[in-house]
Amino acid sequence: MDSIKKLADNLVIETQRIVRHSKTEEELRIGFEKILEPVSKDLGIKPSPQYERTVFNAGRPDALHGQVVIEYEAPSAFQSQKKIDHAYDQLVGYIQGLSQAEKEQLFIREVKFIGVGFDGEQIFFVRFIDNCKSNVMF
Repeated sequence: MDSIKKLADNLVIETQRIVRHSKTEEELRIGFEKILEPVSKDLGIKPSPQYERTVFNAGRPDALHGQVVIEYEAPSAFQSQKKIDHAYDQLVGYIQGLSQAEKEQLFIREVKFIGVGFDGEQIFFVRFIDNCKSNVMF
């Protein structure tokens, strides 16, 4: 448990460092993705992210880590409700598009994706329930 707490603490410290030097969404994404790789390895997760992968009828999410979709926004963007709503709408679209594509490919009923909205300072999560609903957790 201590090692996970230490990893989390280091992730926060490194994220704060990145945010201080990032002015754009792209700078935040690149910096944060670089610090995620060693954290993943320390947790025994083989990182295999995909970036800007086209999702049927939904656009291109910033990062896809297995079944976790990350939508990055510029540092401090979530101080604006409009930016939060925009990121949320994008995540819902990506999750719905990915879920539909995976159902068709895998012939299963329900695929579970999680969306993460992140601006370097604030984070929220979106969980796909069905074609009509999603849950948001801040």
